[in-house]
Amino acid sequence: MSKDLLLEIGTEEVPAHVMPGILAQLKENAAKAFADNRIACGEIRTIGTPRRTALLVKDLAEKQEDVESENRGPSAAIAFDADGNPTKAAQGFARSMPWYMKRARKRLNCCRRFCRNSSAV
Repeated sequence: MSKDLLLEIGTEEVPAHVMPGILAQLKENAAKAFADNRIACGEIRTIGTPRRTALLVKDLAEKQEDVESENRGPSAAIAFDADGNPTKAAQGFARSMPWYMKRARKRLNCCRRFCRNSSAV
């Protein structure tokens, strides 16, 4: 679901010859910020007077798009002992990632097995 956003900024008296640059920068920076933070949006408009600057965003998403990441850790031969228990290498990798060893899984990759972290953010 998406909604419209109106952001109004009150300012001191801004000279008229400066206003087009301010509006262009506001629009450009808002579009970049939404894209960098994975927030979908429609048309972005800026409106300004000497004492007010406004940003109007149509169809702004209510939440960020999900991202799935995968990090390769030590090979499975090093990460797990003969009984399938995690070794110090696997425990170190797990501490560096926001997940738990019970979620660790072995995956075949390029004819070698590695301990991997897959998570959706």
